[in-house]
Formats: sequence, structure tokens, C-alpha cells
Amino acid sequence: MFDRNYIRSANPWWPYASIRGMRIPVFSHCRPRLHMGFRTTKSLEDYPDLEREDIEQAVAYAAWADARGSEESLRTLAMKFLADMGVSMRVVNWLRRGTHDVVHLRERGLQRLPDVEIFKLAASEQRIILTFDLDLRRNRCRKW
Repeated sequence: MFDRNYIRSANPWWPYASIRGMRIPVFSHCRPRLHMGFRTTKSLEDYPDLEREDIEQAVAYAAWADARGSEESLRTLAMKFLADMGVSMRVVNWLRRGTHDVVHLRERGLQRLPDVEIFKLAASEQRIILTFDLDLRRNRCRKW
């Protein structure tokens, strides 16, 4: 179906369809760029190792995977966040409308959770911490 050699790596850190094995993921690079109005020629300028056929098939592959509800397609659209107490619920709700998976500490009754425990929770759930707490960054260097 797609003869430009889209591969799926066995490496758990790179489980995405890529273009000709170059680790240029179809979903997180090619599709968003084209949805934002980038032309194929602009993509070719930004990625000189690609060919016009690569871009055309990347778009076709993304459309095909989206249409069948591919787990990879859905996974690359959403990110997982853990919102600290200083982050407003307005921001949390805005991110959720953008299909992101966001959990606020307040929603779990964890308003007074120590910094170290916030890191443990984020790591265990593979979430990115959203915070305005500058001390949290300093505390991340401590071993948990």
C-alpha cells in the first residue's frame, strides 16, 4: 500500500511510523506541518533528505491511519500532563479541549502533595508536570 517504506520500530522508545527509516515520524512532524498550511516544497526545504514522494505518502499514510482510528494516530495527538496547584483550571480545561490528558492535583485531593511525591506521581503516570513553582525545578535534582 505504501511503498516508501514506512516502518514500525521494535524499539519501545521509537514506536512510530517513520519515513524511510530516518526517524522522521509521520504523525508528529509531517501531518501537523501540512495542516498548518506548509507546502510540500517548504517541507522539502526543512527536511532535505526527503523527496516529494515521501511527503505525499506521509500525508496519505496519516489520512489512512486517522480514518481507521489508529492507536498511533490518536497517541500522537494527545499529551499527558500533571497540573500543579498554581496552574488554573482554565488552562487545564483549555488543554483538555485540545484532546490532551490533563490531571490537576486538586482533582485528586492532592493539594498539599510534597514536590518529591509530585515527581513520583508524574513519573509513574508518564506525565509532564505543569507548574509555576520555581522550587519544584530545584527539587527535581534530589533523588527520589
